[in-house]
Amino acid sequence: MAQCDGSGLCLTTKLVCHSGCTRRECPNTLICQNQEPQFILDFNNGVCNDCATHFGRSVENPTASNPILQFKDDVDCPVCFQHLMGAKNPRCNHELCLKCLKAIYWYDDSFEDLVPRPQFPHPDQEDEYYEAPELFIHDQLVNMWKKQIGSWNEERIWYVMHNKKYLKHCPICRA
Repeated sequence: MAQCDGSGLCLTTKLVCHSGCTRRECPNTLICQNQEPQFILDFNNGVCNDCATHFGRSVENPTASNPILQFKDDVDCPVCFQHLMGAKNPRCNHELCLKCLKAIYWYDDSFEDLVPRPQFPHPDQEDEYYEAPELFIHDQLVNMWKKQIGSWNEERIWYVMHNKKYLKHCPICRA
């Protein structure tokens, strides 16, 4: 079996680790609360996948260069008018409190509380399914579950988009 190179790849694969790899906090953990293997942080300019998606360089945000947020203890939030811990919005540099900044980029997915996610029909074989889905191609229960999970995800996306749980733009300048 292959050996881990110390980058944390062993945490997402079946590599044998003698390096003592652990997940590390994203520098933006006050917003995202994520921990990732080191190779993910290295790949994303030092942040987790979520923060790279929201704050990193992209077609939507071509001028972004540093996805690591600048946190401050005392921000006068122009959205909620409270004086709280905050950060600069990386798209426009407006300072917002953490609650309002999080509302812009992360939605509160309460949909799962309303409509539970369909469970894999063979819980003891779920890991095997994700490693080799082709082995389950003729399993009727798995095929039915795949249709259910697809419908559930479409309904979840519709719910999130229509309930305006997140803005994706600065409420001050719309950047």
